Amino acid sequence: MSTSTFVQTQRTTQTVTDYYGFLDGDIAVLAQIGDAFAPHEQASPNMTVALDAGVIVSGTTLTVVAAQSSATITAPSSDPRLDLVVVDQADGSISVVTGTEAPMPSLPALPGGKIPVASIALATSTTAITNALIRDLRPLWRQEALAGGTLVRGPTGLSLSNTAVTPGSYTLTNLTVDQQGRITAASSGTAVTQVNTGTGLTGGPITSTGTISLTNTGVTPGSYTLTNITVDAQGRITAASSGAAVLSFNGRTGTVTLTSGDVTTGLGFVPAPINSPAFTGTPTAPTPSPGDNSTNIATTAFVQNATASAAGDGSAAALYQLGLMM
Repeated sequence: MSTSTFVQTQRTTQTVTDYYGFLDGDIAVLAQIGDAFAPHEQASPNMTVALDAGVIVSGTTLTVVAAQSSATITAPSSDPRLDLVVVDQADGSISVVTGTEAPMPSLPALPGGKIPVASIALATSTTAITNALIRDLRPLWRQEALAGGTLVRGPTGLSLSNTAVTPGSYTLTNLTVDQQGRITAASSGTAVTQVNTGTGLTGGPITSTGTISLTNTGVTPGSYTLTNITVDAQGRITAASSGAAVLSFNGRTGTVTLTSGDVTTGLGFVPAPINSPAFTGTPTAPTPSPGDNSTNIATTAFVQNATASAAGDGSAAALYQLGLMM
């Protein structure tokens, strides 16, 4: 449908030619809204409803919906009935919500995700749906793009389009949300039906209500000092006893300061001083390597090895080194 520039008509100030030209243009502008999904009878009336073309915006998707017709509608069998013609908020497709037959029928509920277009007053004798039976129910609405969904503006305010979640109540819920925080999927979880107790615990199995406690170990409850303890794999103390306190040390009590005499008493002898020690008994030392000329202690084994080597050499220098030749 082509459009035009809207110019307010004014019969008293505009020429006849301009007036009618502006009037045609204004109608073309208004038809963009007024003709969208306009309901009416077919060119040859039958038991269907015709809708003119319209435009649907869902999220970031704009859909131009061509003129369309409803499925064949069946007349009521015993009492009058009001049916509701709707289009889908997402794609603009037409459908009919069948009402309930009654002497004074009322419109059926509007399903979620649908936009009302028209009502049809049907009698048991209806054989063709004409404009006289059709009531235009289109609200002053338009759809606006909303990230993650569709925002529908209607005569009573704004509303969010439906998600794929099934309306209802859930327990122990598993859910999925979109980037806008809307629940898009939900299901009830599985409740815990039994709690068993393992090693070190008592009170199970619990199938409704109950109390889980630690099982007693072999330890005697109480206070311990300088304690010796035994623990199991669960880290529980299974045995405990108090240790013996030190009552005296080398005949002294109270706060004791360790002295060199304490060390001598513990060893059973007086240790040699580090500086100029005087050894007794048979002290030993590591044997240096042959030819060692350092300040290491020369053991008897080192001297014998050196003597034997020099005697075998027989040279004056070797004997001199051993002090055998003056």
